[in-house]
Amino acid sequence: MRLFQEIKTNCNNFIYKVREENSIYMPKLSLYENIASSYNLVLNEKQKAISTNYNNASSNFNAIKTKIEEKERIVFELNHIIRNFEELYSKKDSENQLKVLEKKAFIRIKEKELEDTIRICKAREIEKKELIKKKDELVNESEKANLEMQNRFDAYISKACGRNIEEFKNRISSFSEQYPKIEMDQHSPEFEYLTTEEYLNSTTEYKTQVKKLYHFADFLLREAKNYIEKLNFSEVQKEFFKIQERIKTNNMKIVELEDKIEKSDSILIRRAEIQKELESQKNDLEELINLTDYDEEIISISNEIKDFLNKHQSANIQTS
Repeated sequence: MRLFQEIKTNCNNFIYKVREENSIYMPKLSLYENIASSYNLVLNEKQKAISTNYNNASSNFNAIKTKIEEKERIVFELNHIIRNFEELYSKKDSENQLKVLEKKAFIRIKEKELEDTIRICKAREIEKKELIKKKDELVNESEKANLEMQNRFDAYISKACGRNIEEFKNRISSFSEQYPKIEMDQHSPEFEYLTTEEYLNSTTEYKTQVKKLYHFADFLLREAKNYIEKLNFSEVQKEFFKIQERIKTNNMKIVELEDKIEKSDSILIRRAEIQKELESQKNDLEELINLTDYDEEIISISNEIKDFLNKHQSANIQTS
């Protein structure tokens, strides 16, 4: 629209100056016309031909009339070009204004979407803080559970390697010291070797020593079994399993919360995308508003008008 106003202003100024110049010549034109008419009433053709005053009046009248008509012709030609310019500009600008309206409508939709998104973001940010708080609580709880499991394990090892193992060692030591003095009874522990031909066909001394050996082994097996039972491994394992289930449940909840937190962040990303798109659309709108001024046909005809004005302004200066 700036180009349109510029062209119209320049043209109006030019036409005003031309008309103003013509208005200056009009009294002279009327004067010389009256003089020539007066001579026409009193002179015949022969007298007119030799009358200097008549010829000067007629010549001046025709010169001024020609000059006025030439200037009016220029104005008429310029008005024709201006009319073509206005029609073309109106057509192009109407097409462009439709695009501007469509762009403005789209921008309003995007602004509403951004407004809604910002409102959602505010709610999501509050929700996200709560989610992060819950997640941190679950992480702390899992860390405590891991520490509890480690402490339980350490206590179990301490007990197994402490009083129980010392009692186990003392019983073995005591039995070892007393064993050589203990009378062997006839009942032997059940070991597969004691039923083999090798054992049955061996000497009494060999059998005696083997029996003593197997009696001692039987004692060690019974004591080891008793030691293991006192360790109560299965009970500790059950406790570990319960703690593990707590950790597993917490981890599942943590993953679920992280997914919700990630979704909360996605709305922030969407807000940034809308803001970027809205900024781009507004820039496009600024370009659309002035797009008519950059149309090739409009520029061509505006240049034609400028050239026309420059040409006739220069000619006017030369003839003034």
